[in-house]
Amino acid sequence: IYISADDSYLDEAIRSVESLKEHNPEVQATLYTDEENLECDVFDQIITVDYTIDSMDDSMIKPFMTPYEKNLYLDTDTYVTGNISELFEILDNYDIAACHAPNRERIMDTPECFGEYNTGVIAYRGSEEAKDVLQKWHENYDKVRESDVGKNRDQHPFARTIFESDID
Repeated sequence: IYISADDSYLDEAIRSVESLKEHNPEVQATLYTDEENLECDVFDQIITVDYTIDSMDDSMIKPFMTPYEKNLYLDTDTYVTGNISELFEILDNYDIAACHAPNRERIMDTPECFGEYNTGVIAYRGSEEAKDVLQKWHENYDKVRESDVGKNRDQHPFARTIFESDID
């Protein structure tokens, strides 16, 4: 799953999906974009959304962005350097998988050891439980997006959502 707005992000997404397909040719790639009638043969599916993608929350995974039983969201600036099949295998046992962010900050009102997750690479099932977490992530993002803690950052609300959920 990729989300792209203008040409610069589309170029990034194309480079990323090319690297994905080089090492994982069996993986299907879907692009969500606000560009109408976009044709690009590196993606298996292009879905045009009915809103303008122009802010952080527009580029966050939405609950409806679950075209597969097992999904993997990649930021457009990712570059895949090897086999990623383990990311799909882990979804046999878990609803969502994400790595810790490299420069984690403490999440308010959580144990100190509970830090942020990197939201540029998220594996998730197409389950109702995972969709509920994605929806709650957007709600938590809306609560903090104008604050100093949350301005232009989606990692903190994602971690808060995971901490408050009972998702596997």
